[in-house]
Formats: sequence, structure tokens, C-alpha cells
Amino acid sequence: MTDIRSIINLRDFAENFLDLSEDFLTSRHVLPFLDDRIAIDVMALSGSGPVTRLPADTFLFVLEGHVSLNGIGTGVNEGVMITAGMAFDWKASAGTKLIRIQVQGPESAVPVIVGIDTDVPLSPSSPPPVALLTGPTPDCESSVVWRSADGQFYGGIWASTPYYRRPVPYVHYEFMHLCEGNVTFVSEEGERQTFNAGDAFLIGRGAVWAWDSECHVKKMFVIFRPA
Repeated sequence: MTDIRSIINLRDFAENFLDLSEDFLTSRHVLPFLDDRIAIDVMALSGSGPVTRLPADTFLFVLEGHVSLNGIGTGVNEGVMITAGMAFDWKASAGTKLIRIQVQGPESAVPVIVGIDTDVPLSPSSPPPVALLTGPTPDCESSVVWRSADGQFYGGIWASTPYYRRPVPYVHYEFMHLCEGNVTFVSEEGERQTFNAGDAFLIGRGAVWAWDSECHVKKMFVIFRPA
């Protein structure tokens, strides 16, 4: 099993899987960890087909290729949220590879497909607590573009000026795709992992990392924060 308290480079994980499928619901290589509330995997698709009913709220992030859902196109480094109960027709270009995050929960009243626009207008948001910072308080902005019916699964765009935050435990699972800038995560033991614009990675619930950014950072995020 994968240590979900670590940081997982999702592009590296996805490179191990090259086969393609014509079945949207089964063409998956699962990231193996012990938590039945959330499923994270790689999808390798080619062709087209229907999905009569999506079983759970789902986020898709395109690593390679292009996928269309009911005519809504999503390309490389773009993400889309699909709510449980949604029916749709999909079409994927040859060699399409995606990250899928699926969370079980109550269904929304009206199923929808919502793209996460990296150019969405942002509003000021709360910075990290001063007690956790070792320098100036950053200016942070964000926009949540979709939230599940119970509020535990949501995604959007976040941006910040540089800052250093002491190691803290993550109380949620978080997918991040860096749109701009770079960031280094530092463990309590001094391990360092640096990610740059274009990278996509997952931080597991229970992970303890510091955040160190020396430039402006903008990211797409998807969070599952169990109650």
C-alpha cells in the first residue's frame, strides 16, 4: 500500500501505465491505499462512449490528450468536476491519460459538469495563521468553483505571494496542480520535495509538511476534508 501521509507525484505514478481502454468506468489503475471514502487512480482512455449514471462525485485532471464530456472539452493541465448521478457521452483523443478523484457522499439535487477555469476571478482569502509563519504574512486569493452537497469535497483556484509556513499536519486530502511558480515541501525530518509549474501531486491526510515558496504561486486545488 502507498503511504498516504506522503506527497505523491501523480505524473510519475501515471507514467507506469500505458494501456488504453474504451470503458470509462473500468479503464483505471488505482493508487492503492487504505481509505474507502476516496478513490484516486489513473484513467487511460481512447475512443468514445456513454455513461448512463456516474456513481459518485468525480474530479478529472487531464495529464495527456483531450477529453470531451457532453461536448465540454478538457485539455492538458485542465480539470473538470462531475457530480454523482450525471449521465454523459464522452470522447477521448488517442493516448488520453487522466487523474481521477472520486468521493462517495450525498448527491446534489441537480447533476452538473463544471470545468475549473484557471483564469477565474479570485477574491482575497485568509492567509496561514501568523503563529505558523517565519516571515511576512502573504497575500492570498482564491475561488471555490464547485462544492459537494455535504461541503466535504471541493475544488478551485488559489494564489499567494511568497511565504514559509512551519510543518503542520494536513487534515484533508489535497490534489494540487501548480499553474504558476514553484514550492518546496519540507518534512519534520528535513526531507525536501520541490514542485514546479505544470506538476500535479497529491498530499495525503495526516501528512506533516512545511510550505516554502519564494515566488508567487498559483494552483488548482481539489480537497476532500472528511467531517
